[in-house]
Amino acid sequence: MFGANLLAVGFCLMLRSWMRRGWVGLASVGLLVMGLVLISATVANLGTIRAPATAMYLLLVITGGLLFDLRGMAVTTALCSVLVGALIGAENAGLLPRPDYSVTITQWVAYTAIFVWTGSLAFSALDATRRALRRADGEIAERKKAEEALGRANEEMRRTRDALQDVIDASPAGVVVADAGGQIIMANSRTNELLGGRVTGDAFGPRGAYQLCRPDGSPFPQGDLPLVRAIQRNESTRGLEILVKGDDGSELVMVASGSPLRDADGHTWGAMAVMQDITEGKRAEAALAKITREWQATFDAVGDVVWLLDKQQRIVRANQATERVFGRKPGDIVGLRCCEVIHGTAQPLPECPIVRMEKSLQRESVELPIGQHWYGVTVDPILGEDRNLVGVVHVARDITDGKQAEAERERLLKDVLAGRQRLQSLSRRLLDVREDEDRHIARELHDEIGQLITALKLTLGVFERQPVEQAKARVPEAQALVDDLMTRVRNLSLALRPGVLDDLGLLPALLWHFERYTARTEVQVDFKHTGLERRFAPEVETAAYRIVQEALTNVARHAKASEVTVRLSADAATLGIQVEDAGAGFDADAALASGFTSGLAGMRERAALLGGRFALDSAPGKGTRLVAELPVR
Repeated sequence: MFGANLLAVGFCLMLRSWMRRGWVGLASVGLLVMGLVLISATVANLGTIRAPATAMYLLLVITGGLLFDLRGMAVTTALCSVLVGALIGAENAGLLPRPDYSVTITQWVAYTAIFVWTGSLAFSALDATRRALRRADGEIAERKKAEEALGRANEEMRRTRDALQDVIDASPAGVVVADAGGQIIMANSRTNELLGGRVTGDAFGPRGAYQLCRPDGSPFPQGDLPLVRAIQRNESTRGLEILVKGDDGSELVMVASGSPLRDADGHTWGAMAVMQDITEGKRAEAALAKITREWQATFDAVGDVVWLLDKQQRIVRANQATERVFGRKPGDIVGLRCCEVIHGTAQPLPECPIVRMEKSLQRESVELPIGQHWYGVTVDPILGEDRNLVGVVHVARDITDGKQAEAERERLLKDVLAGRQRLQSLSRRLLDVREDEDRHIARELHDEIGQLITALKLTLGVFERQPVEQAKARVPEAQALVDDLMTRVRNLSLALRPGVLDDLGLLPALLWHFERYTARTEVQVDFKHTGLERRFAPEVETAAYRIVQEALTNVARHAKASEVTVRLSADAATLGIQVEDAGAGFDADAALASGFTSGLAGMRERAALLGGRFALDSAPGKGTRLVAELPVR
């Protein structure tokens, strides 16, 4: 018995060490093999009931050692020893029948089957108990871990709650927390400052020292407050403006937000509202809006086209002059590049002042046509603190009037210079004409009048030497010389200036001139007139007479025409002259460019000196048409 105990204890300790290392399967197989070997050997050698009892004893000892600790194994050993001893004592006392000590094959097989079955039951009980113990150990370990984690979580939550409370108390915004029943469970000091007193009690209840209103001044419904909506309707509210009126007449504007508070399962356990004083911000916003309106009004009142561009040349803001110049509303061009609006191109032109300004970072200007107008475009850089370009001020000013005035000045200057040249040419021509007239008069005086006077002198000298009777007979000869002399003097005077023009006016002078002109040149004059029955200013009559006279002279000299048409008409403001022939004609432009030949300069200058107009239309083989208009006032 003692040896069996030692063997069982040793084998039990070995199996226990295997199980501690996790070799549970190996320990179970070893236990089963040991039981079979012991039972088979005992029954085969002894053939007594002690062998089964001993085998049962060993299994119980080993099982107790595996399932429990060393103390359990000792208790099991003692109990099994008592049981086996009792069996042996009962057998020796005759209380139990003594079996036959002969062991047959059938008995051995039966015993073996019984103890195999017993070992299997023991193995199953061992495995089930082992699993139960391991589950129990795992649950205990998990429970300990959970308790430790819960402790850590509670500590972390406490620290978080304390930190959150510190943050809420230090927040510049008012924070109110209420439970699901509407009872306020927390409100920081800022909330009390905003609402003029300590905020406690029911979130749905009336307030004491303040009144909540809408921005327009109407009372704010209690049910629409963010905290109440979060509790009653489970709704979140963002950015709701509330006007707070104090009993002392003070007012402040708050922006409030509210949201439900939910647990991990999504159940609402309360609500929180956050309030922030935006009174100064609203005042600043109103002041800024006023300044912006004033600035925009000033911006739009500027007659020039003013654009604010970003550094990519995109239009950020445009004034109302944009629509007048480009036909597009200011808002329609925001975001477009200025070159797209002005030139219709995706990139600025090489001569664009912005291209130069980006390099120089200084004001640049250019003049360019836009539609029917000229504009002076000026661009100024907007520089940041680091002197980098951050924007552009683009101004386009209508300089059409200035350009037109400049062009008019240039035209007038050219006209003045041309007039000066014409005056110089006219002065030279007048000098030449005067010289010609002087030579003509001198020649007339010398060749004709001088000869007549000489002949008259010689005749009178002959009268002195002849007797009276002979002298009287030659008096008619002298009278004929005197008559001829008077006729020549009168013709010379009329050639210089017809007296009929001064005495009777323009119409009689023209009729007298046409008669003498046709008689001298055989060119017929077709003359029609209206409004010439009255007298005009002397300078007007002289200019009209000389223009017609010079035109007829040119017809006689150059046109090779047999008839000329003369039309004169006068109204209250203008005296119109038209002289037209169907003669040879000439190149009027070439004649004017060559220095106003054929007396054209005199006619044109006479009209210009009176503020009138002179025009000439002629071409080779197509006749000539002359038109002049003289102001009569």
